[in-house]
Amino acid sequence: MSRPGRALVSGPVVVLDGNRFFVGDAWGDAGSGSEGLYADDVRVLRRWELTVTGTGPQVLGAGPDGAHSGCQVFGRLPGVGGRPGVGLRRRLRVSRAGLRDTLTLTGSGRVAVRWAFDADFLDLFEVKARELGKPVLFAAAVPPVSLRRDWDGAVHRLSAAAGGWSAGVDVSASPAGVPADDSLTLTVELTPGVPVTVAAHAVLHTAGARRPAGRGRSRGADPAAASGPVPDGPATGPGPA
Repeated sequence: MSRPGRALVSGPVVVLDGNRFFVGDAWGDAGSGSEGLYADDVRVLRRWELTVTGTGPQVLGAGPDGAHSGCQVFGRLPGVGGRPGVGLRRRLRVSRAGLRDTLTLTGSGRVAVRWAFDADFLDLFEVKARELGKPVLFAAAVPPVSLRRDWDGAVHRLSAAAGGWSAGVDVSASPAGVPADDSLTLTVELTPGVPVTVAAHAVLHTAGARRPAGRGRSRGADPAAASGPVPDGPATGPGPA
């Protein structure tokens, strides 16, 4: 769903690869309803939001990026105080490894690029039950999870366990960002006519569906019911200031 006052184009961003998929708003952010990053019938990330200088941009357009597993979104931040605006191209790519979110910026001056994230590791049935606000078949049969957050150098690790099941996701930025409890921030210096590219990665460590055997049919990649860096090389750009 689109965030108020931001999108000039409508429609969600849906990116999928097999049973990995990502659902976001028109800018590619996830944070409400059934939005998020899913793997093996589990919503791993419930929040994935990208802001530049503390705000989301005007969304100018969107389209596929090479294949069904990629999407690109074009946006712009208006100029402030007589300075020109900042042009943005966001590319979201899903693979078996996880989610790669690449941002290319053009403009001038110093900007802060921030990715905010959170995980809940909910089963698809649990996501649907919360979205509808009423009981959903098999949702009660899914064992609850215990969540954990850890830092390992420049990597933020979110993990969950339930009985013999466990899963996790490692979130990092390229170049390395300044970490907070729920975000990574990069400071980028822009020079007119010189595009700068930065990226964030969510690398999945999954162990199958949380649903007990025989409890409901696996839906696989079904974004309508609710795909680490993807191995195409590191992003380029300046390091954090």
